[in-house]
Parts: sequence; C-alpha cells; structure tokens
Amino acid sequence: MFVKLVRALPEEDGGQRPYEITDAGRAEVAGWFTTPAERRERPRDEPAVKLPSR
Repeated sequence: MFVKLVRALPEEDGGQRPYEITDAGRAEVAGWFTTPAERRERPRDEPAVKLPSR
C-alpha cells in the first residue's frame, strides 16, 4: 500500500511548486522522532541526532 506523505500545491509565480506534509506524513515523522536510533559499532553517515518537531 502506498501512503502519500506530502501533497503538491499549485505552482507559484516563478515556476516553483510548494509541497505540504499530509496527516500521514506527520504521523510518520512523529514515529521516526520517537524511535530511538540503533547503536552500531560503526556509525553511519546519516544524522544521529533527531531534532524535536514543532
């Protein structure tokens, strides 16, 4: 099953297309922030610190 995490908004002047996070996207981010990072012997290149959402 595919869940839309973001929604495209109408294109703005200048050709830029903004996006907004959906309720499903907010739930996914909230779950990611509350899941502890796994400790590994060798750190990965992705951020290890999770910042609080607003």
